[in-house]
Amino acid sequence: AAMAAMASCTDQEPAVEFGSAFTGLLLWVLAAVAAVCGIYALDRLWRKRQDARKHAMGIEGESRVFAVNLVKHFMPSSKVQKYQFKGFAKKSVTVDVGFEE
Repeated sequence: AAMAAMASCTDQEPAVEFGSAFTGLLLWVLAAVAAVCGIYALDRLWRKRQDARKHAMGIEGESRVFAVNLVKHFMPSSKVQKYQFKGFAKKSVTVDVGFEE
């Protein structure tokens, strides 16, 4: 009977250690799954916002073309400015350096 009691104690002791190790592992897995789900949710939100911005930019371009055509229709003799600022261009400057002895 003593052997059976001692055997049952040693059998349960590793089970308790495995249970606590399993709990830690489970927490790490849940944290990883939560991180992946969070990144996925942020990605979806980002893509929806980008699509909305792309749609808004398309509407802005269409409205500009409509406005130009409207002005041309009512005032065909006036010129409509077609220039659109595209940004600053980097100037290429050359420098000649010479040395005298």
